[in-house]
Amino acid sequence: MDQVIRQFVDLCVANTPAPEADVEAACVKAGISRDAFYDDLAWYVANEFAAGRLAFEDGDAAMNWMFGMAQFALPDLAFEVFSAFDDGEFDRPEVPGGNNPVALYTRPHIAEIIARGHTSNNSFKPNPLRGSA
Repeated sequence: MDQVIRQFVDLCVANTPAPEADVEAACVKAGISRDAFYDDLAWYVANEFAAGRLAFEDGDAAMNWMFGMAQFALPDLAFEVFSAFDDGEFDRPEVPGGNNPVALYTRPHIAEIIARGHTSNNSFKPNPLRGSA
C-alpha cells in the first residue's frame, strides 16, 4: 500500500491530485476502508516530512487534498497530521519567532505524532515559547 500512497502524494505534488474514483479503487483493491486509507496517507506524509524526504509545501498539498477528498471528516490520526501542516501555513508575527510556523508548530507536532506511533490522541498543544525545532 505504501507504493500506492506514494503515488497519490506524488500526484498532489505535481498539482494533479487523483479523483475520488481512484481513491475508492485503491481502497477496494487493498481491502481497506476510506478512513484507513486517510490514516495511512497521513502517516506516510508525516514520516516522509520528518525524514526530510518531503518538503513542507508538498506534504501540505497532500494533506489539503486529502481533507477536501474526505469532505472535511477525517479520522483522528489523519486530522491530527492535517492540523500539524495547517498550523505551519501562516506566520504569527505576534509570537516570538512566529516567522517560522513550520519550525514552531508543524515539526514538533509531527515529531510527537511519530513518537506515539500510528495512533492519535489529539493532545498536541503548540507552545511557541519552548523554542523551535
